[in-house]
Amino acid sequence: MKIAIGMVVRNLLSASPLTEFLDNAEKYGHPIDRVIVAYSHQLAPEAAAVLQSRTKLSLIRLQEFGRTYLILKAIGVPYASLRELLFCPLIDTHGLIPYGFNRNQVLMEAMFTEADVLIFVDSDVLPSVLRRMPDGSVRPCEVDFVGAHLGGMAMGADITSSDYSGYNILPPARFDGMTELLWGLHKEAMAEFWQSSMATGGMLLQEGDAGKPTPTTKVLGGNLGLRMRTFPTLPPSSPPITFLTGRRCWRGARTRCWDWPPTSITSSVSISGRRSSTTPMGAIPPSRSF
Repeated sequence: MKIAIGMVVRNLLSASPLTEFLDNAEKYGHPIDRVIVAYSHQLAPEAAAVLQSRTKLSLIRLQEFGRTYLILKAIGVPYASLRELLFCPLIDTHGLIPYGFNRNQVLMEAMFTEADVLIFVDSDVLPSVLRRMPDGSVRPCEVDFVGAHLGGMAMGADITSSDYSGYNILPPARFDGMTELLWGLHKEAMAEFWQSSMATGGMLLQEGDAGKPTPTTKVLGGNLGLRMRTFPTLPPSSPPITFLTGRRCWRGARTRCWDWPPTSITSSVSISGRRSSTTPMGAIPPSRSF
């Protein structure tokens, strides 16, 4: 099984925390075939060298899409879709990139390199959870991060999340309208937790040795496992940009736009549904891989 770890960042300046995830996977017996990083601004050669010494490495600078363009053109993707998938005007105009656009580049590289499983991780997390010790202290404890994803897939899931880092993305806060804001972000179940975060510090503690697998309708983009062979059957999940009455919503994939005033809403293309098997792998141009 070829397992790839993917990450999207603005700047790749350090090999950490990717090295921690590679160490964790090695510790629990899960060989990682490739690390795929999409970045938009800076790359530190020393960080790339460290990762290259550990596994295959694909670096994707979002403004340099020549290879991907040739592959997609060869399998017959229309030019209009190519522009949506590969060109992001927000980079030049605002220096910002939608999450979906970033992740699609990693996803396409995983398809081109024939990964069986792609697991996304974020640059500010580690393969560990917070647990309360018998003496009452709270400490990070390493978990089988990749194994949790593979275990979920063995149970029949095509998309999985895992446990890590022991913190919630919502910072400690208290203000009017918290519940309404969370509802708009699809995080309404976190309302009570966030409202009490000033007292708890926003920490999430895991009880016991392992969390119990639970079905869900929402997974974290930065903690996402994907069984690649089922990808063509999945609905679009990461449109690069969503447009609301002509204005770009950079995080449109997470916005409940249908509850806005009734206006014209369209989503730009996503690559879900595109079968990579339509192109012989031998026809793919050389990758910018290490």
